[in-house]
Amino acid sequence: PWRSDLALGAAREPDGASILLHLAADAPWQGRLRFDPPRHATHWGMKTNYPRRNSFPEWFPVEATAHYRVRELGGGRESRVLGSELLAGIEVGIERAGAGRSWRISRE
Repeated sequence: PWRSDLALGAAREPDGASILLHLAADAPWQGRLRFDPPRHATHWGMKTNYPRRNSFPEWFPVEATAHYRVRELGGGRESRVLGSELLAGIEVGIERAGAGRSWRISRE
C-alpha cells in the first residue's frame, strides 16, 4: 500500500540491461515492488516499440520468460528470478523508521 512518506527512486544503468532502485520510508512499511511488461506488446499487440504519438514509456520492461538477477546493495543478498516473478511483484519491507533499501535488477 502507498503512503505519503514512502519514496521510490529508480535509475537505468547505461547498459540498459540493469536498473537501480531505492526505497525509503519514514515509518516501517511492507509491500510489493511490481515491474512493468513491454506495454507495446501486451497492450497494443505490437512486435516493436517504435516512436509514435500514443506510445507508452518503457524504461525497464520485464519479459515474463527472461531471467533476472536481483541484488540488494549493501546487504549482499542476490537471487535469480523469472520475469514473471517481477511482474507479480517481489515482497520488500522497511523495518525501521527513516531507513531505506537499494537493489540492482539486471537482465541476464
